[in-house]
Order: sequence, then C-alpha cells, then structure tokens
Amino acid sequence: AGLLEVQENCLLSCGICQPKGRSTAAELKEACEDDEYSTDFCSKWLGLKCDSATDLGYSDDYATDLISLCPFTCGKCLDAEEEEATCNDTANFRDEQNYTCQDWVGLSCTSLYMGYSELGMLDIQSKCRESCG
Repeated sequence: AGLLEVQENCLLSCGICQPKGRSTAAELKEACEDDEYSTDFCSKWLGLKCDSATDLGYSDDYATDLISLCPFTCGKCLDAEEEEATCNDTANFRDEQNYTCQDWVGLSCTSLYMGYSELGMLDIQSKCRESCG
C-alpha cells in the first residue's frame, strides 16, 4: 500500500485525527500523566532524557510529540519554579499496591520494590513528593 492509502485508511494511527475524549498536551501536563494511547511510545523513554531526542537523531517534530504526549515519563509536568513550590503529596493517591503516600515516609522512593513496576515507582515519586522527601 502507498503512503496516501495508508494515511487515508489509518487516520487515527497517522495522527491525522484524535480519538474522542483524548486529552490535550496541556491537560496531560497539568494532570502529570502520559497520553493513554501512547503508552508503548512513552515507555521506551523511561529513564532517558527526552530533551536529548534530537541529539540522538530524532526530528524536531518527534521531540515535540515526545514531550507533549509523555510529560510524566519526560519529567515535564511542571517547570522548575512550579515544581519547587509543589512539594506536597497528592491527596487520596493510592499506588499500584494500594498504599498511600504516608505509607512511604522513611522508605526510599527511588528503589524498585518487589511487586512494583518502574512506572508504578515513578508514579509514587511524582505523587508523594512530601513523603518521599
């Protein structure tokens, strides 16, 4: 199939349209979440510096999409000034093992614990800032 045929038949996959209810980049940044339709795309950048995408040979468009779709993975939820001012735990947060932020006081939030995924630990680090120190 030619490129035009693929684009005409795969509007969603090609990014020509968005699924109903898909969050905007600003909404994702504010909620500190990655785009639910881009999980595989974002997970490839876990632990890497998204800002270095163009240095690694990716296009400017790719780098822009990466940061727009993956603000949680890329650590782009808040700018430095906002982040410094927001060192509080997220109210009513429960991690993937159903523990609260208060349960993490005195533990290392940067270690990978049995039963937790890397994304789960990153979620704890971003949502339990006060408890994690």
